[in-house]
Amino acid sequence: MANATLQQNFLDDFGALGNDELHAMMDMMAKNNGAAVDNWINLRALNINPEYKNAEVLADNALSSRYVNYYSVPNLKTELQKFDGISRLEFMKSTVSQVTPLPDKGYLSMWLKVKMQGNLANYQTEEILRKFENFDDALLDKAVYEMAHTGQRGKDVRTPINQNADDIITQFKPILEDPNRVWASKEMLSPSWERWRKSYFYKFITNVGRKFEEFVNVRFAIRNSSEYNALQNWMISNGIGKNLDDYDLFTSVQLKYNAIGNYFVADQVFVQYIKVGKFKKIDDIIVIETKLKQTTATSANQKAAINAAYDGNFSGFEMRNNTRKSKYYDYVVADESHGNFKFNGQPTIIKAYDLDNGEEISGFKRLTNLDNN
Repeated sequence: MANATLQQNFLDDFGALGNDELHAMMDMMAKNNGAAVDNWINLRALNINPEYKNAEVLADNALSSRYVNYYSVPNLKTELQKFDGISRLEFMKSTVSQVTPLPDKGYLSMWLKVKMQGNLANYQTEEILRKFENFDDALLDKAVYEMAHTGQRGKDVRTPINQNADDIITQFKPILEDPNRVWASKEMLSPSWERWRKSYFYKFITNVGRKFEEFVNVRFAIRNSSEYNALQNWMISNGIGKNLDDYDLFTSVQLKYNAIGNYFVADQVFVQYIKVGKFKKIDDIIVIETKLKQTTATSANQKAAINAAYDGNFSGFEMRNNTRKSKYYDYVVADESHGNFKFNGQPTIIKAYDLDNGEEISGFKRLTNLDNN
């Protein structure tokens, strides 16, 4: 590089400094046979900014070389560019950056994510960070969330990691990738992770269950959607001679099923009204319960409601303390007033079950007192 170009680059980078600062920078660069100049040239060539203008970095040959080594690896450079300058300098000065061989990007990403969590400072070690090298960003976010969780759940992750860092690979990662592995063979699952596994699986199932319920709500609200038609066709093929086009749809409805007020929350309720004089009366209802699998059991209240519906003394379903608008017509409103959501007949109760991902109806099953699982 021509001296004139070097001089111009130097002025571009440091010309805005005050006289005293500029002289100090020039003095520093003149020391050790101009080693800092070489560092500046090397860092500038890799566009390691703002470090190539940082006197502390330029004066430290080992630190400058470390920057060059990391930035010479494309995926590490990409990861380090996500750091702010202060965090990047902190990492480069730390012992965990001074490792051989150079780590993978998951190592760097985990270091930064852990740094941002005040209660995880003890997990910025090479031994632990190496275990996260092959985690992608989404999996790292899950890992940090679980590790940093307050209370017992976070402790149930940190404790076994402290005891054996290899558990990150053999116990922690498999469940984060697929919570269904909770049910893997006992040989695969360490007892020290049992409590966290159960907690994480419950959270996963709850979230997927909510996702599936909302998916069904949205799809049933569209007449002639593939899911709406699938339900209609299934009912016809199973001898349930009812036309969904004659029904309104309400979601998340609290239904009392006995005289003392016990209730369950029906995920979807198709309601057929008839007119009696000036008033509407419920002529029929179809209750849909969404479940993650065909074998997923109904809740205790759902089971009790189904049994009650087939009891000879059944007093009917009645809405409890909430108001719902039809998904088809905003002007059709159901609430508990004046008994306008009370049905004394025999309801049809159907389970709609998922394929475990919350995004597709796998099938339907009729629920009765003889089979309400």
